[in-house]
Amino acid sequence: MLTLAEVRAGYGSTRVLHAVTLEVTAGECTAVLGRNGVGKSTLLRCIAGLVPLNSGRITLDGRDVSSLPAFRRARLGVSHVPQGRGIFAGLTVQENLRVGPAAQRPAAAAATAERLLEEFPTLGAMANSKGGSLSGGQQQLLALARALATQPRLLLLDEPSEGIQPSILDEIAAVLARIRAERHIALVLVEQNLDFAARLAERAHVMVKGELVATVDTAELAADRDQQRHYMAI
Repeated sequence: MLTLAEVRAGYGSTRVLHAVTLEVTAGECTAVLGRNGVGKSTLLRCIAGLVPLNSGRITLDGRDVSSLPAFRRARLGVSHVPQGRGIFAGLTVQENLRVGPAAQRPAAAAATAERLLEEFPTLGAMANSKGGSLSGGQQQLLALARALATQPRLLLLDEPSEGIQPSILDEIAAVLARIRAERHIALVLVEQNLDFAARLAERAHVMVKGELVATVDTAELAADRDQQRHYMAI
């Protein structure tokens, strides 16, 4: 479904990604692991169309999307949940959920928001609350629900477990497992929480200094301290 071939990218004269090659099949959850600052978030931003490529190619279902802007990739089914959530603090939960579908299918926006409030009971109980008044975990749920509002085929998740209390983390993991099974959505999960990554992804790519240096079994990595020290300096 998603293929990256020899992708190089960065910011100005600073190169961050070095010849990254990656393939994700439909319905698969693939994790990208690594320490802070190695290029994981930049990788997701490249896939989403927020950071231009210096060279290489990104294809979605065989279509070259390397030069497409982010909004056109979104219309093709790519949805991005950034680190830090990026919700609209001044809008209510319900309004946040209506933003995405309103841009693509205005008539369906209200119905989509209502369906998501039912699927996420925690959000349904605070539909009229401002996004900025929610806890960190609730904001992460809102960011995830908003990403799903456009009915994506590829979901990019940047550190969804960061700073989240265990109960909300369990809810996020359950939702992601369910939508992957029911909707056959492909997930690319950037994480440092190995236990959380192992709950969702069977395999992980380890990134070091902008390069994918190894592909590992996430369950084995989560249980093996020697591998963790070797690949992630944990």
